Amino acid sequence: LGVIAKLPHNVGALVEGIQDGMRKVITPLGKFDHTSFRSYNTEHKIRPSHGFVDGDLVEQFLDLTVREQDKVVKFAAEFARTEAEVTRNVSSAGDRGWFDRERAVKIVQELNRIH
Repeated sequence: LGVIAKLPHNVGALVEGIQDGMRKVITPLGKFDHTSFRSYNTEHKIRPSHGFVDGDLVEQFLDLTVREQDKVVKFAAEFARTEAEVTRNVSSAGDRGWFDRERAVKIVQELNRIH
């Protein structure tokens, strides 16, 4: 059972960044590659998931140690900064300290409530 929700672009980029950071920081169960696991597969082609965030993976952020959360946030901030630059939202991309662990925890907790 899941939820499909439209997020504002800036929040979506941060959550997608958290997901990307989680993929890099945690070891998945059974050592299955998360990107491959969530890909669209048929006998003719394999396409990576696009435009969706795995809420279960993102929620695991709350279970990490502070040190692991900091690592995820570092990846997430870089991912979101790149997204902001691509969409020319340079004001948020240029601010140092615009995304930190406390903000990430707050975002994930808020999303967890609607899930």
